[in-house]
Amino acid sequence: CRPFSAARAQQRSYHQRRLEAKYKRAQQTEPRWELYDCDDADILLVGYGITSRILRSAVEAARSQGQRVGLFRPITLWPFLDELFERDCRYLVCELNYDGQLVREVMRAAAAVADEVDAAAARRGGRCDLACRSAAVCR
Repeated sequence: CRPFSAARAQQRSYHQRRLEAKYKRAQQTEPRWELYDCDDADILLVGYGITSRILRSAVEAARSQGQRVGLFRPITLWPFLDELFERDCRYLVCELNYDGQLVREVMRAAAAVADEVDAAAARRGGRCDLACRSAAVCR
């Protein structure tokens, strides 16, 4: 372990300020997303990539049955837009990865207002039929 020095402390401080500035710039320029039928939704499905195409079908099926369901599709995942999860509704996060990375971000962002945050993620050794799960949750 190296001894602590003032020069190293200055380097760390400079690096920290540079990263903070990078994050602030990214918050202004990078985030992209799509909202689909979210105006009156009581349940928001959240998914990205190929999952969002499946969820769009689930939203259309639920809407045809008279349910108020919408879709939030983040196009970029970093930096995560916490302010988009200020709506007081139920969230269902669907993703095709093992441990549910997006659901943790949604739970953190919506913690103050959300009635409920559910997750449907693929698990090791099996497939996740997101359209069926989404429709079941919407019932």
